Amino acid sequence: MAQQAAQARGQAAPADREFPAVDINKFLDISAQVEVDDLDWELCARQGLTADEIFLIGYMSNIENHTIIYMREMLATTAALESEVVAFLSMWNYEEFFHGRALARVLEVCGQPLAESSIRDVRKKTGLRERVEGVFSSILSVVYRKDYPALYMAWGAINEFSATQAYEQLAATTSNQPLAILCRRIAKQERRHFAWYFNGARERLARSPRAQRMTRAIMTRFFTPVGAGVKPVHEVDRAMRLTFPGAAGLEVGAAADARIGALPGMSGVDLLTKFVKRAQETGAGTRPAPAAA
Repeated sequence: MAQQAAQARGQAAPADREFPAVDINKFLDISAQVEVDDLDWELCARQGLTADEIFLIGYMSNIENHTIIYMREMLATTAALESEVVAFLSMWNYEEFFHGRALARVLEVCGQPLAESSIRDVRKKTGLRERVEGVFSSILSVVYRKDYPALYMAWGAINEFSATQAYEQLAATTSNQPLAILCRRIAKQERRHFAWYFNGARERLARSPRAQRMTRAIMTRFFTPVGAGVKPVHEVDRAMRLTFPGAAGLEVGAAADARIGALPGMSGVDLLTKFVKRAQETGAGTRPAPAAA
């Protein structure tokens, strides 16, 4: 977690240095499904999972498998007119699908399989807010045709930061060695996703003051954490507490906001920190969940 905070506060995270400009071919050339065949699945089953790990792995698996819906909504906007956006979305959905599949396998071998209907149930729970946002995004992309991709990329950047943190936190705290290896592999891909979103947002915001005003206005008013549109508030808060625990979690949340605040026109934004605080306040006094498997 300290590494994540340090990277977020710095001038450039390793992903930025690896891909200093948005060259989609560099991302496509190294895209692959996350490797799982070499993991010791028998050891994974023996070492088991805590109740909190079961919850967070299930939560993230559901969200990863919901990526196709987010992609569908994005393709309904004018962002789909940019060939590199379509290329990235295709790669992103491919990698995220296999993240969800790998996480579901962890739960299965540990005796905590996701219900067969879990993905369908999540999609059915898509709230009115998310459906309205989908329509609003389509309209916004027409009104701000040239500027809308900047908003999409800035929003995507902070979501990918949060996803990376979830996997890094799991890897750092779990006693399940194969799970830790898997989470580090997923986090590596999530960092590349963050790099594409962040660098793309930076390029587009830098050349358009109107994009800066629009992106800041929309994100400060409407940003919500990963999963908020399809998960109940108490589950979102629990996922946030597990991903950003304690004082160190608040530091990482603030560092994420500082990272997004380094984008043109976004200085001083408070996006993630307020949700980390809310989650920690609602969970004050709760005891850590015991091992379940």
